[in-house]
Amino acid sequence: MEDRFLDKLHELKLDQRKEVLESLSPDLHNKVGSIIRDDIGRDDPVWWIEDTFNEKLWHKQKEIVRAINTNPRVMVKSCHSAGKSYVAAKTGIWFLETHSHSIVLTTAPTFRQVKQVLWQEIRRAYRGAQKPVKLNILKNLLKVEAQIDDKWYAFGFSTDDPDAFNGIHAEHILVIFDEASGIPPEIWESAKGVLSSGNAHLLGIGNPTDPSSMFAMEFKEKSIAYPIRISAYDTPNMTEFNITEDLIAESDYDYSKIAKLITGPLPYPALTSPFYVWDAYHTWGPNSPAYSARVLGEFPEQGEDTLIPLNLIEDACRRNIPPGFPKEFSHDVAYMGSDYNVLIYRQGDYTRVIDSWNKLDTDETAQRIIHHSMNFATSLIKIDVIGYGAGVADQLVKYFGESRVLKINVAEAPTIPSFSEELNKFHDKQFLNYRAELYWRLREKFEQGTIDIDPHDEDLKTELSMLKYKIENGKIKIESKDDMRKRLRRSPDRADTLAYAFAEKRTRDIPLVRLPGDLTSRSRWKSVV
Repeated sequence: MEDRFLDKLHELKLDQRKEVLESLSPDLHNKVGSIIRDDIGRDDPVWWIEDTFNEKLWHKQKEIVRAINTNPRVMVKSCHSAGKSYVAAKTGIWFLETHSHSIVLTTAPTFRQVKQVLWQEIRRAYRGAQKPVKLNILKNLLKVEAQIDDKWYAFGFSTDDPDAFNGIHAEHILVIFDEASGIPPEIWESAKGVLSSGNAHLLGIGNPTDPSSMFAMEFKEKSIAYPIRISAYDTPNMTEFNITEDLIAESDYDYSKIAKLITGPLPYPALTSPFYVWDAYHTWGPNSPAYSARVLGEFPEQGEDTLIPLNLIEDACRRNIPPGFPKEFSHDVAYMGSDYNVLIYRQGDYTRVIDSWNKLDTDETAQRIIHHSMNFATSLIKIDVIGYGAGVADQLVKYFGESRVLKINVAEAPTIPSFSEELNKFHDKQFLNYRAELYWRLREKFEQGTIDIDPHDEDLKTELSMLKYKIENGKIKIESKDDMRKRLRRSPDRADTLAYAFAEKRTRDIPLVRLPGDLTSRSRWKSVV
């Protein structure tokens, strides 16, 4: 009977079906209202979402849900805070509710992201639904699964389980890749097995942080995916007040020129704000990888001279390495200018900036470090001793003793191991100075996945992503602090302090850093960077 009713309903145009729904008596609405709503929703997902949750999607969100209804693959590269997870959650709910015995699978680079981002949005949406929904969100909020019956359900898992797709088949299936830049190739390949049914769809969405990722490949010319880009300048908080990149650039460092354009409340307070965009432009610079990915919604152009690619930085932000040992401080010293003192607390491979300040003299800076060191019970303080740092280091030595203070002079020669004369010669060709050696060791931490940094520290992420290097006379040379200050418009104080955090006591027994290829050969070097 229900099938015959739906066949008759489908003979009507979409607007006519909506008129039928609106004209139903309360009694009929209770009997067939949900059937009609779902039938309309299959053809008009925007209407279904807005009607079910009593919320208005903005134009890019509407484009996403309409595209996934008519395309097997939809890829969305987006700026920061554009409502990515919000629209992905609503899309998953719409698909599950309106397609009988459907399956929705979601994944993200880490289980923490699955649980705390996308599934948090799913739970929030169901709690706020204004119309009846079928899906049962399990009471345990730690779970990332929900079901209507045993063949009609949604499930979330992290990408460390490529076999999670095995054995899953349904006529109607939707796979959602959240933060798709961080999804490894084996998961993309594994997902193909469940995307073979007649009504199978893949939605990939995220910040475009890794130009070498499978996500990036989906935006190439030969891809079958429907591509969507969301720039911060597309978002309603910017378009409502006609705020463009040109106006942001012309405002220089005076935000009041932008603020006066905002003549009313932001239409979507949870989305990226004009201040965020203005601050990103003038803090990171329009040519920085972070600005490209987080503001413009574009994959950054990573040159061969990029020391630490943005995708490795984002990976370090997603890690959940437990704090361990040693417990140490590292400190980059500034004096009375615009540069900042930065203090990083390292606990094994877990690092966080715990304090930063400027315009204090050496005595005040030393006392501040001593105070923090007593509170955190650190075993060692690593501090640069070039310029004003020497005075601060001397005071720390007087208080703690030589054994608890490691003085770092990045202008010194690199560490020389004592294995053999031949190895010594090779090592001497690797690094121009100790600064280059420290930064290269830091790069290896990111490559090997053995570092955890604060995901909310935008300044640190920007500084790291802007670091450049080159091979000069066969030696690795890191861009000077002065040159980087010209590009970054400030000193890379946080990045320097992080490099100091993994410095070791200078002995002749420190092993070589593994470097592939012949550094004097540019062709071989290109192939490994």
